Amino acid sequence: ESYLSVTSDLIIEGKEITPNLNKLRHDSTVYYNGHMMPNVSIGESSDGQLIYMTGLLPLHAEITVSKAKNDKLIGLPQQLKNTYPDLSSITIIPTNPSLWDQQAMSDAYNFDKLYSMLDYQRDLKDNESGGFLTDEMIFKYASHLDNKNKPPFMSLILTMSMHQPYNTYVDHGFIISDSNLPQEYKNYLISCHYTDIQIGNYLESLKAKGLYENSLIIITSDHDARPQNLGMEGKITPEIPLYIINGGFNPNDAWNGSCNQLDVYTTILDIMGIDTLWHGLGHTLLNKHYENSVNQDIQEISDWIIYGNFFNGQNK
Repeated sequence: ESYLSVTSDLIIEGKEITPNLNKLRHDSTVYYNGHMMPNVSIGESSDGQLIYMTGLLPLHAEITVSKAKNDKLIGLPQQLKNTYPDLSSITIIPTNPSLWDQQAMSDAYNFDKLYSMLDYQRDLKDNESGGFLTDEMIFKYASHLDNKNKPPFMSLILTMSMHQPYNTYVDHGFIISDSNLPQEYKNYLISCHYTDIQIGNYLESLKAKGLYENSLIIITSDHDARPQNLGMEGKITPEIPLYIINGGFNPNDAWNGSCNQLDVYTTILDIMGIDTLWHGLGHTLLNKHYENSVNQDIQEISDWIIYGNFFNGQNK
């Protein structure tokens, strides 16, 4: 949620903001690209999910999920199942299933099951406040569900704790007191540190279960945190990061320059060796011959696909 590339390797007052993700960035086997441009529109988080799960761009004239929830979509879970019939897939969200049509969109992407804050309360008897799940809770629940899932499976885990507004932060004993930085930016960075800890703990749980080395793990952001909302307009960029762990390719042979969220869907299909007619509207990042995939023509094609329910009746 709202994770910016500027936090990578950032040290303030002698403290790393994202120590666990920094380790991944400097792992020679991990693909890292900190120059990914967000392609979301007015739907923000729901747009980010749509881009990653379908290889389409969101609409600019309306909230995309309000239209796409009724469409036939070629979601990433379906693409994987076409090649790996035994694969199961789940989404884990920190909110209730109705917010931003999460349940309807999970079905449209062809996930087998969506787990929400309601399931967390039922299964783990936690979250007495009844509020949205913190990142500690969401990764705790993901680890719990990992114990129940039989490989091969796909999990989409959504976080929440770095979401605006930035007039407060997640208090976990990590403080930034630099008076030269806007308070909103300091609050954001403190929350980034908190989420980084939860990601690190979850990756350790995967290792303990013997799942880490046998999993393709992708860490990225649904959209950027607006620099103007952090008091940092003109001082930081809206670029978001992409980490690919256990991708089975040499990161030095891949594209490391400016790219788009739209390219992630296509890249995942290439990594997994998925033979399909629909590769999304993006371009793969697995080689040095990358071409920018986002322009007005591509936007119009994507709009036409969504408005016209183009994939209705198609299986691939």
